[in-house]
Amino acid sequence: MLTSSDTNLAKSTTSAPDGGIGCGLIYLPAIVSVGYYFEEKRSFAMGIAVCGSGLGTVVFPFVLPWIMNRFFSNNYKDALLFESVLIFLCIFFGLLMIPLPIEPSEQRRLRIKLQKEAKKQVKKTITNIENENKQAKQSITEHE
Repeated sequence: MLTSSDTNLAKSTTSAPDGGIGCGLIYLPAIVSVGYYFEEKRSFAMGIAVCGSGLGTVVFPFVLPWIMNRFFSNNYKDALLFESVLIFLCIFFGLLMIPLPIEPSEQRRLRIKLQKEAKKQVKKTITNIENENKQAKQSITEHE
């Protein structure tokens, strides 16, 4: 937004590293937060998030000049203002993220371990019941 009101070319070009740092500060928390929100299928969710950021990185440089030429023909100040508003929206969407309750990592690991053990126990019980049913059917067919 500051660059849109600037007439000095040197100041405009030095804002590029600031923009890169800012985009980096947007990318990392967005990817890390996905890992906290998904217990199951975490890798799938992370894959979608990383794929989306890569796709945006490829599409953004091609779509943005088209938008600039179409709607802001030769008015670079308004074009930069529009681009800064697009990037500023990332702050808005970041504020919409609901913070998760803080949970010590040891308690979280223990809870996940207990959930896995409970699932194994349920599977084992179901397998035992199925085996008993098979044996009962075999004994019934043998007695007939």
